[in-house]
Amino acid sequence: MTILPTHTCFDDALEFLNAILKYEGVERLLGVRVVHGICLAPEGVQIGQPFAHAWCEEDGSCIQAGLVEGEKVYFGVDRAEFYAMLRPQDTTTYTPEEAVAQNFASGHFGPWEDRYRAIIKHGDRTVFEGESPCA
Repeated sequence: MTILPTHTCFDDALEFLNAILKYEGVERLLGVRVVHGICLAPEGVQIGQPFAHAWCEEDGSCIQAGLVEGEKVYFGVDRAEFYAMLRPQDTTTYTPEEAVAQNFASGHFGPWEDRYRAIIKHGDRTVFEGESPCA
C-alpha cells in the first residue's frame, strides 16, 4: 500500500484531536500529544534536508494523516520506528489544551514556533515536497 503525504500535517494533527473528541470523547484525549518538529527527509531528491512536520503521539505510537487512493486516513507507526525514519532534530510537544490555545491565539493550525515556520515556504502550505516519508 502506498501512503501519500497530505502536505497539511499541521492541520491534520489538530483535526485528529477534533475527531477523537467527536467520536470517542474527551477522556481519550488525555494521553494524546501534538508534536511539531523539524525532521530530515528520509529519501528522494531532498534526502537529509530539514522540513517542518506535525503529528500526534499516544501510547508509544506516532499518528499522522496520509492519502490512500485519494482518501485521507490516519495511521499509527511505532514511535521508535517513526523517529528512526524521520530523525526529528527539534520537537515541541503540546497537550490538547495547549494546542487548542495556540490555535485560537494564532488563528492557524501551526506551526506556532518561529524556528519551524522559518523552513516553510511563504505562501505555500507544503512542508515537504519530496516523496512521502511514509510510502
